[in-house]
Amino acid sequence: MRRRLSAALAVTLLATATLVVGPAAPAASAPEGLTTVRPYTGGAYVAMGDSRASGTHRTPTLGYYLGCLRSADSYPEILRARLAPRMFTDTSCAGATSANLWSTPQPTRVYTRQPQIQRVPAGAQLLTISIGGNDMQWGPILAKCLIDRAGQDRRCRSDAALNARVTSRIAVMERETSAALAAIRARQPQAQIVMVGLGGFIGQRGCYPTVPLPDGDAAWMRGVFARANTVLRTVAESVDGSFIDVQNLSEGKDACNRSGAWYEGETNEKGTLKWHFNHKGSTEIARLIERVIIR
Repeated sequence: MRRRLSAALAVTLLATATLVVGPAAPAASAPEGLTTVRPYTGGAYVAMGDSRASGTHRTPTLGYYLGCLRSADSYPEILRARLAPRMFTDTSCAGATSANLWSTPQPTRVYTRQPQIQRVPAGAQLLTISIGGNDMQWGPILAKCLIDRAGQDRRCRSDAALNARVTSRIAVMERETSAALAAIRARQPQAQIVMVGLGGFIGQRGCYPTVPLPDGDAAWMRGVFARANTVLRTVAESVDGSFIDVQNLSEGKDACNRSGAWYEGETNEKGTLKWHFNHKGSTEIARLIERVIIR
């Protein structure tokens, strides 16, 4: 079994690597020596995580109105359509932290939801997870850098206090995501786990007003997400999971791209969520996840 999985993984990673634009690091990976994870044969698929998993918010579902802002064109829903699993469960909920995946109920504007792990069926074959952003609190960090008019510069890149905060929050994210994924793996020892990384919506340059950042702070913010993704990759691999580096894979597809963006920016389309995947992005993420699934 170990030999079968390693061969399948090598083919999968080779296929994924062809999609990387620019000098990117490997986009998806899983560690050698898988011994318990089983090939996917169309069994139960569970989507877990925060607002990046719950969707674009343009096509509300019942889960949208019940407080979790789930959309019919989220990447889990698109992946579901591509895989046609025998069972599909979407536990994702906007605003979720890592603790909300396994140990702590999550209040929403409608009702308090129990930890997402409680809805994962026994014997699930595939788990996709988008988490860590709310632990890291990238939103308040980014907000300090946004400018009110072209030509401004908040100089976040040289703000010692803000850089110290980034380091502190990434450490929190590492601790919290590690605990969550360890708990999920303990509950689901044979499931394939695919973790989706952070960032991608900001390129190396800003573009006021869609991405209202000076070029220096745009590049700095990408560096912040690169640091976070390095941690998330390690966390995913620590539980024999795979990692999708969305920032590298979406190089050139940030919100400043007027025709092929995978993301919304600050001036987002009506009905969508700022700094999150648009429909094209959700479609592409679903396709990338499908390519790292071991069969």
